[in-house]
Amino acid sequence: MNDQRRLFLKRSAAGVGALSLAIVLPLDSRGGPAPGESAQSPLKPNAWVEIPPQGRVRFICGRTEMGQGTSTGLALLLLEELELPMSELDVLMAPADRRYDHADYLLQTTGGSSSIRTEFALMLQAGASVRELFRAAAARRWQVAPEHVRLTAGRFVHPSNGQALSYSELVADARGLRLPQVQPRDPSTWRLAGQRVPRVDNLAKATGAPIYGIDTKVPDMVSAWVLHAPAPQSRAVLGNESEILAMPGVRQVVGTSRGLAVVADKYWQAKAAGARLKVDWQAPAAEPFSSAEHLSACAQGTRSFAGSAIAGTGSVELGAGALEAVYELPFLAHATMEPQNCTVRLGADACEIWVPTQSPGLVVPLVRQLTGLPAERVRVNCTHMGGGFGRRLEADYVAEAVEIARAFKGRQAVKMIWDRETDMQAGMYRPCAVARIRGRYDKALGRLHWEQTIATPSIMERQGPEFMLGIAPQWLGAGIARGAGRIVARFIDDLTVKEGAVPPYRTEGLRVTWQKTRTPVTVASWRSVGHSHNAFFSECFADELAHSQKQDPMEFRMQMLRADQPRLRGTLDAVAKACNWAAGPPKGRFRGVAAHESFQGFAAMVVEVSVDARRAGGVRVHQVWCAIDCGLPVNPDGIAQQIEGSVVFGLTAALHGEITFASGAVQQSNFHDYPLLRNEEAPRVHTVIVPSSEKPGGVGEPAVPLVAPALANAVFAATGQRVRRLPLARAA
Repeated sequence: MNDQRRLFLKRSAAGVGALSLAIVLPLDSRGGPAPGESAQSPLKPNAWVEIPPQGRVRFICGRTEMGQGTSTGLALLLLEELELPMSELDVLMAPADRRYDHADYLLQTTGGSSSIRTEFALMLQAGASVRELFRAAAARRWQVAPEHVRLTAGRFVHPSNGQALSYSELVADARGLRLPQVQPRDPSTWRLAGQRVPRVDNLAKATGAPIYGIDTKVPDMVSAWVLHAPAPQSRAVLGNESEILAMPGVRQVVGTSRGLAVVADKYWQAKAAGARLKVDWQAPAAEPFSSAEHLSACAQGTRSFAGSAIAGTGSVELGAGALEAVYELPFLAHATMEPQNCTVRLGADACEIWVPTQSPGLVVPLVRQLTGLPAERVRVNCTHMGGGFGRRLEADYVAEAVEIARAFKGRQAVKMIWDRETDMQAGMYRPCAVARIRGRYDKALGRLHWEQTIATPSIMERQGPEFMLGIAPQWLGAGIARGAGRIVARFIDDLTVKEGAVPPYRTEGLRVTWQKTRTPVTVASWRSVGHSHNAFFSECFADELAHSQKQDPMEFRMQMLRADQPRLRGTLDAVAKACNWAAGPPKGRFRGVAAHESFQGFAAMVVEVSVDARRAGGVRVHQVWCAIDCGLPVNPDGIAQQIEGSVVFGLTAALHGEITFASGAVQQSNFHDYPLLRNEEAPRVHTVIVPSSEKPGGVGEPAVPLVAPALANAVFAATGQRVRRLPLARAA
């Protein structure tokens, strides 16, 4: 590992050393506290570190924690440079603040498996600078040269008498010093990063500490239960308001842009009153939407292979021996364990919010738009999340909570919780998608001819304007930002469709197109986004091509991978060795394989199944092997946990997941008809981390797209029947 780390440092040193930090210096030239600070105030040498005169060092994590382990991974990098034991660091979630804007997305957000890969150099630099600031503070106190001051286990040690001082004991000495810019140390010296360490939030989660948004309690708080309209633009006519207001604890019934809210002293009082509501929904006439009819129309439309171009090289020559297949994927819910919630205290001149969100950078401009308050009067406290999966990139539930809070004019804070039925039926969904692929293997050239068209709605068409609203108002104004967003959306609304749409195999002729479909369904990013569709399409079809040539599907992939895919080849080799692919599975078991790159993470997966008519799709999943090359690994335990979670998430969708619409309404309502993977269905998961000296890549999503195709290919090996539509229970 040391050789890998040295090689990584050589490759990345220029980028790390040239990095410019968003530094906040509450210091003045006289060496005392900044104006408004006392000598007992924490020292904030940069945006990520606070050090109180007494107590533990605090890491302000600019990326939100939703179970993916980001707070642990980033803390490890900081701890490496501070040379501080993990037991002496507190990790806090950053509030909404532009100092924590994402370098690629230009607003404060967490997604795209990007936290470690985009914050890696930043955390090392932040920790190194603080370390050397405090080394200089110790040297000044002792009147010795800084290079003579040693740092051991978070204590600065006098070169002669052995006196040791902690960071907190040196706060007063450090206040008058400027933060230096120094080079992070050679990763070969790392003590924690790259090792298996426990997560920083283990104790809080094990003891049920109130760290999630749904746990929020603030003084003078009331609770809101919401009822959403069955169709957009519906108007509610409430027939028994006086009866509802007479129920125990009920304070008010509030109309919102999405329906009604019952506000009471306690949430269960509000929910009980909500069950008694008598509402006449006056809705505009609309064509009833059916997901089954929509998917059928998409499949029919793909026969033309028309659409806007995604990729194309050479001439696609098919002929009579070409294979053709149509694949169909349904709408999916995010189904986070913690339903959407938000607590708002809205006064005449300020607003404070407590919310589990992936995009605090969108919340502030949204609140400004709804309330007219300036940004500096809006405070957003980011909590841990009980799952995000892309759903909490959105801020619609925040908007509804603010609407309800307006009715209370600062008298009480309002905590709004969506119940599971609301979360399932009035949320946002992964787009459905249909792909038609034609292809053949050219034996003479050892290459493929591949023609593919994808029919699916656009996510970015809606998200583009919201994204611009998050990053542009401070320069352009909200109105211009929305207009700019619509323009941007016209050009980027196919980005999520393109993700992983080009197969990683050698092609003589390639043509991939997109047919944008229209639905009344609000679609959103779902864990792994476009890759969740495209890996299924390409890896199932690659398997079909391999079997059409009577070739081993693992060997076929290794043979056909392009020369520019050495890391993907490495993961296939690693997973083949891990499961002993060459020896074959035990009697009565069958295996399928898939490989894919997403979010700068390279992964390959083998799924082992047996035929079991009592289970979903007629199969039982026994074992899953996943090899991942995610660059230099920061937290191997966290990587393994993410792979295991990805397998469970992916199997849930592949075996059971489906949101259907009939007469315009969602037919599922809770986990009884939108089931999650149960304990007895969960396989044993083996994770192989491929050694790498490359810069860190994504981990949280790259395994998700592989589960469905590897499972489908295993089912074919077991039954001889191709799975071209999901979930498996419906396909059977």
